[in-house]
Amino acid sequence: MASPRLIVFADDYLMFVAHGFAIPQGVSAALYMRAGYWGIHDIDISPHPANQGLFFAYLNRVFYSPLLALVKISALLFLLRLGGTKHFVHISCRALILFNILQVCPFLPATIFNCTPVEYVWTKPAGSGKCFNSGLFAVALASTNIVTDILTLLVPFVAFKDLRLGWRIRAALLTVFALGTAVTCIGIVRLYSVIRVWYLRPADGHYTIGYTTNTIEVNLAVVTATIPALWPLARVWFPDVFESMGINRPYLYPDIEVQVRASVGQQITLPALRAKTLWLPRRPHTPSYIRGSASPPTAPGDREGNTRTGDSRTGRDRMRQWWNEMRRTTITALSDGQTQALNRLPSRTTRIS
Repeated sequence: MASPRLIVFADDYLMFVAHGFAIPQGVSAALYMRAGYWGIHDIDISPHPANQGLFFAYLNRVFYSPLLALVKISALLFLLRLGGTKHFVHISCRALILFNILQVCPFLPATIFNCTPVEYVWTKPAGSGKCFNSGLFAVALASTNIVTDILTLLVPFVAFKDLRLGWRIRAALLTVFALGTAVTCIGIVRLYSVIRVWYLRPADGHYTIGYTTNTIEVNLAVVTATIPALWPLARVWFPDVFESMGINRPYLYPDIEVQVRASVGQQITLPALRAKTLWLPRRPHTPSYIRGSASPPTAPGDREGNTRTGDSRTGRDRMRQWWNEMRRTTITALSDGQTQALNRLPSRTTRIS
């Protein structure tokens, strides 16, 4: 079998784009917090222009607006490949992908063209221009992100509910996917911060770290959405952890997603959660109770346990053949006297005839 090659899917490309948006978003947020004296008591802030740092705040909002939607679309595409055979999961993933796309379409242009002219965003109060209600817009965007976060978190639980997996692997998988709840919690904190700045207006308004929740939310979303796809890599890097959990048995608990190149040169992609065997560059040693003693190595099996080399026998048939061959060999090797002695053993011992 040829060595596997790297396969990049649409969800991977979207994650690359999201990470590319996250970097300038974090930089612009840091520059705005520094220029706007966020996290400092109002009494300690020295006199400065009212529009200082507003350009960085504008860049931060522009990069933030589509970022979470890109991450959620990437995660939904991954789940669609993972458990898309279920009708409900298939429909839910496609509906949520469409909903996130429809969310980006109005919110991103509205963020860019918040004011007329556009440069009035960072030049006000100097100059002349007009802006719509930025506070209401920020609350609407934050609330929509929280709703889509919750709906996206429900999909893995439905996808894994009926899979025939041990409780340990099921708990491990659900824990990995449930890490996204941390993003939702940060989003709720950010929503409160937005309401506090725009509507509550506390006396010491700059003394808050609420603006940092933007960067925390988007970067945490990128990390948590990437972790499930890194399951095979984690199995290789931390085998002792998986062994201590009792799930480091590839022929029983396959990786989330494994792709290999077939011997004929054709690429085969199987969502491993829907398979019974793990396809690896070096296939794990087949257990002795399903491997014939004189049988040549076989190709990996399909979902029913059948081989892909023309051999239609199941694992049970191969085990039965191996047992019969071993029994015939044992009986032939025994002398007549030994066979008779074995037959005189107590009834609880299996007789050889």
